[in-house]
Amino acid sequence: MPTDPEIERLRPEKLPKDFYRFLVVDDEPVARSLLRSILQTHGYTSVFEAPDGAAALAALRGSEFHVVLLDKNMPMLDGMEVLREGKKLRPWAEFIMITAYGSMESAIQAMDMGAFSYVTKPFSEIEIILRRIEGAVERVALRNENEVLLDRLRMVIRDLERTEGELRSLIPAQPGRKPA
Repeated sequence: MPTDPEIERLRPEKLPKDFYRFLVVDDEPVARSLLRSILQTHGYTSVFEAPDGAAALAALRGSEFHVVLLDKNMPMLDGMEVLREGKKLRPWAEFIMITAYGSMESAIQAMDMGAFSYVTKPFSEIEIILRRIEGAVERVALRNENEVLLDRLRMVIRDLERTEGELRSLIPAQPGRKPA
């Protein structure tokens, strides 16, 4: 499908991979390290870790994250509780629930609570988790693009309204004619 060059000129620039901030939450250091390695190998440099649910919520309270990779089964504060509270703190963040003990019921529950995706570990193929990460990043990018375009549209509308007011002030009032 051909694109209009004028429309393409208005499209926001694609965000670089180092723009995106990730939070990896897992009580297993090996799992956190693996996910960090996958992200960094694929060009995502802003990767932060939390060893438990409480640390994850503290991180979410203190910083903006675009994608949260979240282990479901952790001691004390589990992933479902972190997802519930995390979506309140950062409604625009995308959460990917990861678990070694998955069930259809828990996957549905996580998705109903706002998780972007649900992945079981161990990862049989790195490509599976990578596709989910890329999907979450794409959703964040689209949301960002929509915001930029809405801001530009608001500016155009303000300019048009201002121009309309200026033009109306230049048109002399004609006797017997109601002003517009």
